[in-house]
Amino acid sequence: NSGGRASFANAARTRREGAELALQSTLNQQFDLALAYTYLDATVREAYLTCASVPCTTPQTEVARGNRLPGVAQGQWYARLGYAPVADWRLATEVRGLDAVAVNDSNTEFAPSYAVVDLEAAYQRHLNAKQDIKLSLRVENVLDEAYAGSVIVNDSNGRYYESARGRTLLAGLQFSLRR
Repeated sequence: NSGGRASFANAARTRREGAELALQSTLNQQFDLALAYTYLDATVREAYLTCASVPCTTPQTEVARGNRLPGVAQGQWYARLGYAPVADWRLATEVRGLDAVAVNDSNTEFAPSYAVVDLEAAYQRHLNAKQDIKLSLRVENVLDEAYAGSVIVNDSNGRYYESARGRTLLAGLQFSLRR
């Protein structure tokens, strides 16, 4: 990536193997729990040469066998605890996290791992047999963590990181009509 332009070339052999685990459970009448974890081993299987800077007409930088594929986290996890204190009301807290992410083919730099906490409150009411209304309020990144929300893989200027939003307040109104 240079000057807003991205160019691509096929890499040598790579491998992507992983597993996902999820659990969703109602703990009792008031509490529910959701857990999820994804593991992805995305690595280079065969070394190859690439360009480390521009301009470059002949690749000269080796990408070693076993390097992680840039832009891909090895682990990602999610946990949610929901609470329904009384009819029509739902409260929840979520924690989501991502392992460190390589930002270039040579794996010399990584976006650090992070975890963020979100809170949510919702009121949902059945107005009649055909109509429902839902009001919700959500605060994402409650602790206002600073982290890379995305990366620009192999940016030639070394500007790999794009900041995620800070603390964010979301409000919603949903009206449902059934036929």
